[in-house]
Amino acid sequence: MCFRVALVVLLGVVSVSLARDLVLGNHGDDFVDFRVDKNAGILTSSNSRNATRRQDFGDRIVALQGDLREHTRAYVATESSRQSAILAQKPTPKLNQAQIDQTNKEKELYFLRAQYYQYLKSQARALENRTRNGAFVGVVLGASNMDITLQRLGKPYGASISPFAVGVSGGYMHFIDSAPLGIRFYGQYLTAWNSSNNIQDSVTMQLFSFNLDMFGDLAIADDGYYLGAYAGVGGGLAIFDQSLKNVYEQHQIIAGSVLNLGLSATLAYHHRLEAGVKVPPSVINENFAFRLIYLVSYQYLF
Repeated sequence: MCFRVALVVLLGVVSVSLARDLVLGNHGDDFVDFRVDKNAGILTSSNSRNATRRQDFGDRIVALQGDLREHTRAYVATESSRQSAILAQKPTPKLNQAQIDQTNKEKELYFLRAQYYQYLKSQARALENRTRNGAFVGVVLGASNMDITLQRLGKPYGASISPFAVGVSGGYMHFIDSAPLGIRFYGQYLTAWNSSNNIQDSVTMQLFSFNLDMFGDLAIADDGYYLGAYAGVGGGLAIFDQSLKNVYEQHQIIAGSVLNLGLSATLAYHHRLEAGVKVPPSVINENFAFRLIYLVSYQYLF
């Protein structure tokens, strides 16, 4: 029985001692065990082993901190050099002579293609214009303004009339190379007469003219559709006749210049419509005066 008690006490003392060593080994900075030396009668410390362990642990920490600082410096230096390489201005690549020659050839070919395209386009226009050169004939309708002098009971007085006009024309048109411009020569005959019931006099006017016009046509669609304009001059011979039965009559011939101005439209190459004005010979005397003649015409182009 006593042996058992002694064994239990011994095991307890060993357990306490081991637990204390473990505690002091892990937390040597917080706990210190003091005991009394029976021979010397003074307090002694049992931390010598713990102090050695702490010293080793501290040395390891210092070494790790040094390695960490060196690693950080190396990383910062590497990243700085990498960023400098990225942000640094890149040198302009230099082309060798073969690459420069190739670039120049490509530019020359580009301009040559554009010039060749313009050349082909110009040749096509010139060919089209040549096919449009040729003779034409047409019919003309219109109205004119005229001031005349009437005789009543031996006393003259003035009146204005608007004779209705019809006529024909014919000539030749020729385009200038590949330009949308051309000239035409043509003759035209117009006759006009008074159709007013308010004036009993018979009034007729005939105009023979030879004309030289400059015209321009711009294509608005394929297959020969154009819009254009014309202007020109010419010379004319006007014949004026006025009579009142059994009272009086007069007959005069006047020569002078004429002016032409108008707009045109061409359909399917062969059909040309025009609307314009014609200024007959400017003749003003005591018996009559010619004014503008408003005309519309159709021409067939051969």
